[in-house]
Amino acid sequence: MFSFNIAEFKGNISNGGILQNNKFVVFIPIPPFIFQTFFNDIGNALFNVTSSYNFLYRAEQASIPGISIQTQDVRRMGMGVAEKMPYNVAFQDTSISFLADSKGDIHRFFYSWLSNIANFKQSALGTIASAFGFGSSGPSYEVDYKSNYATDIYIFVFDNVGNMVKTITLYDAYPVSLSETPLDWSSTNTAMKINVGITFKQWSLLGVNDIASDVVNLAIGALGL
Repeated sequence: MFSFNIAEFKGNISNGGILQNNKFVVFIPIPPFIFQTFFNDIGNALFNVTSSYNFLYRAEQASIPGISIQTQDVRRMGMGVAEKMPYNVAFQDTSISFLADSKGDIHRFFYSWLSNIANFKQSALGTIASAFGFGSSGPSYEVDYKSNYATDIYIFVFDNVGNMVKTITLYDAYPVSLSETPLDWSSTNTAMKINVGITFKQWSLLGVNDIASDVVNLAIGALGL
């Protein structure tokens, strides 16, 4: 018969340790749209390439996505107690909160990303024309192909001595929301936060013993991150 032993409990915690939720980084590879706009907007493309590496140091909060098995009630032979049977799986969207930089680059990056998913952005020429009363056709609100804006997003989790414990990969991910950012004259010592909602096709969790995790480690080392 099992009995609770406080010494065994303490030994398990001491030997196995505790994984804390405050040691992680977020890596967002350069989205495809940046390469597509490189030749017609070199300045903006170079800005986005530079900004994408800020995420390694600026992601303040992130969430590992949840998983839910979708079920339906089934009665064997049409009668009796209902039994839940699985028929599909659903992944919950996640969110990432970034500490804003002094130049506003991170905010601008996600604004640019979202506007390349659905074209709601007013062009500079259109803004000038409207200011002088020449009228403007405005944004088209056209939605781009997913292959042009989706990318894989990585969340790396570390133990207390800096070893990578697990890698969460969000496949075909892209932002779906950019939360409002409050401004307040009385908040003199409050850092601005950029909150981004992220959706994705599916996700995976790899541990330190996975071959793929070793490949990721090598890639990070090659990038000098």
